[in-house]
Amino acid sequence: MSIIEMAEAYPQMAVTIKASDLVAANEELARRVRQDVEAEVAARADEVGDTLIPEREAIRMLGSPDPSTLYRWRQRNYLTAVKIGVRNYYTASSIRQIIKNHTVSTN
Repeated sequence: MSIIEMAEAYPQMAVTIKASDLVAANEELARRVRQDVEAEVAARADEVGDTLIPEREAIRMLGSPDPSTLYRWRQRNYLTAVKIGVRNYYTASSIRQIIKNHTVSTN
């Protein structure tokens, strides 16, 4: 039984663990969170009918505007974000449209 399984089965149990077991539990937890986020991104992409681009990648694709630029664009409805958890994602088609129109402005 893993540490995570023990914690789920016996949430009030106090344990002493080795550092290596703690590291393994953290890696397992990170793997689970990553899978959950990837599944949510895929589900939302299906929902909107387009590929979702993480904010960091959108910034790179748009010629490195500052993250505050994307914030202003969202406020002006120039670019719509799909929020998953605390992170913003953008549809690939909206990013391509901005690039195609050459209307990238930092104002």
